[in-house]
Amino acid sequence: MPVSKNSSGMVTPIAISAIVTADETTIAAALTMLFAAIARALSAAPAEILFLSDVAAELDAASAAGLARVGVCREGARIEGDHPRVQSFDEIILP
Repeated sequence: MPVSKNSSGMVTPIAISAIVTADETTIAAALTMLFAAIARALSAAPAEILFLSDVAAELDAASAAGLARVGVCREGARIEGDHPRVQSFDEIILP
């Protein structure tokens, strides 16, 4: 089970339904309808799904579908738009 560390260093378990990356999809990931279909297939609310990508258009579509999203800027890559960003997966702290 994923855990979260608060500012005082306490670790608590969290419940998350799914984590999906663009590499795991079989249809063009930039389509908002795809993300809605993923949520339905997982029987999860879109806000319970964390989508990770290094493509701004995919992050835009995920946001439009109501998914939580984080841009992963690998090796100094830039992601345009108003998306949360990290340099590595280690920086992602789930609530």
